Amino acid sequence: MSYDVWIGDKSFNYTSNTRMLIYDHIHDQGNGGGLHEIADKTGREAALILGKAFMEMNTTRHWAGVRFGGMTVSECAQDFRPGEPWMTAKYDCPSGWGSTIGTILFLGQILAACAEFPDEIVGVST
Repeated sequence: MSYDVWIGDKSFNYTSNTRMLIYDHIHDQGNGGGLHEIADKTGREAALILGKAFMEMNTTRHWAGVRFGGMTVSECAQDFRPGEPWMTAKYDCPSGWGSTIGTILFLGQILAACAEFPDEIVGVST
């Protein structure tokens, strides 16, 4: 399965194998959570939701080692390695069909398109 998202003359597709990253950071506001939350919203409205998700992903990036990797706060602060391995270990698809980085880039493309088309309606299909 995959996500198909479109707005204006832009369309994007990415595997749903990494959906937990999306669901963990785009919370249910009445549509089931995840990318369903931006469906039928204007680009402007969707951009606010996606912007909040990026802020939450940044928080996860800083604290994922504490929550998911068994590290203490001081170890986490001393061991910020490139690639945020404790975060990618949680969200990368074990089969290789979908990655944390790929999902973040996918969301970034949608956010950019929402900024380009603030008055258009976002479509989402899963």
